[in-house]
Amino acid sequence: MTKLHVSPKCGDKTGDTLYQSKEIRLDGSTRNVSFTTPVVAMDVREIRRTDNIAPSAMGINEIFRSPPTKNPSNMTRKEQQLPPFHELVFNAEKQHQFNLDLHNQSSKLPGLSVFFFEYKGEKYPSEVEREFILDTQYSYSDITCLPLTPILTKNLTKDADFRDYLNFMKECIEYLKSFNQKPIMGLIPNIAYGYLSDLIKLYVEKDVSAFCIDFDCHTPMSHKPALTKCYRVLMEYDHLDASFFYGLNVNSGHFIRNKPVVNAKDILSFGFGLDAMGKRHRTKIDFKKIKEKMGSRWVNLDREENKARLFIKNDYGYYKAEKADTIKNYPLDSSIPLSAFTDNFSVKNLNIRHFEKIFNMEQLGLEASKLRHIIEDDAPTKYLSKKQYVDPKDIKQIRGFKDSVANTQLSFEELL
Repeated sequence: MTKLHVSPKCGDKTGDTLYQSKEIRLDGSTRNVSFTTPVVAMDVREIRRTDNIAPSAMGINEIFRSPPTKNPSNMTRKEQQLPPFHELVFNAEKQHQFNLDLHNQSSKLPGLSVFFFEYKGEKYPSEVEREFILDTQYSYSDITCLPLTPILTKNLTKDADFRDYLNFMKECIEYLKSFNQKPIMGLIPNIAYGYLSDLIKLYVEKDVSAFCIDFDCHTPMSHKPALTKCYRVLMEYDHLDASFFYGLNVNSGHFIRNKPVVNAKDILSFGFGLDAMGKRHRTKIDFKKIKEKMGSRWVNLDREENKARLFIKNDYGYYKAEKADTIKNYPLDSSIPLSAFTDNFSVKNLNIRHFEKIFNMEQLGLEASKLRHIIEDDAPTKYLSKKQYVDPKDIKQIRGFKDSVANTQLSFEELL
């Protein structure tokens, strides 16, 4: 059996924030993995064998799949790349290809792997479908996260609906515990505040100490009441300091089309108590409706405009990947050469989008690595105040959030 160990290393010495560093360790008979937080997960599906990401930026490998359950005519481009969910369950050839792809993805990088399976059905999966989801996740994860069900959780507006969801989570946990081999990661979806307490209590009762918080394309700033409730319930059970928090679908910021630089919001997640940050796999914008409304204007806009944004850790800005600003601000420690963005630049070049994703994952990961040292040796708020594109109001929110979660952060002396 593999056990998850969460050991606090150090917290913000000033006591102003929830910035903290933890050692996360998996001990098992066949696999031992450890890493230190804060950490940014690498989306392995975006990584090619030729990519050479800095080792210090890595620690967690994220696998995400969201098979379609609807009519092919309504699918997004990414959904069209996967077979429908029903075929994955009942078609042996489709299963084989799906599993082969997952095997290749999961073996790309060293470190801990977490597989997120998003089920987008409007009704709960049948028993065999639920078991397929969990067996697949279990096979390719070091920690097995409970399934994401965005459509079902979006419709949790009645107590009876929430009880159905709670029962579904119970069934998933009981099935995974029958294996008695790997730790379970509880899912905290974007649901009504009034339902959070019972959900987290269920996880505590089932000895779950890792939690994935699905921000559903929001920032931690707009998620503060839910985060506060999560932390306070865990405090009641004296579980907070021994818990691992993973943020998924965190919004990067408000990317205004004509603005050359926008404030990076995702990297500030660690100031709200998160230990790890994964990728955003959804969007708040319904692009299909916008395209239909704009018609030919959208076609011309889509053809001419460069949408790539690059995270610059020196000032916490997301810059449009335009030649002049890219050359001026390009970091020397990027594994992606500057020429990838400046030579033969064309918005039609699909490699630009690939380079953008790898660049941002690596730079965010490197900044998370630096934050470990800032937390140990310096004051995080002092460090943030020197970043040009960190709004002083956001620093104030980070400080205020610590105050709202009374006694959740151990002092530096207590952590030694």
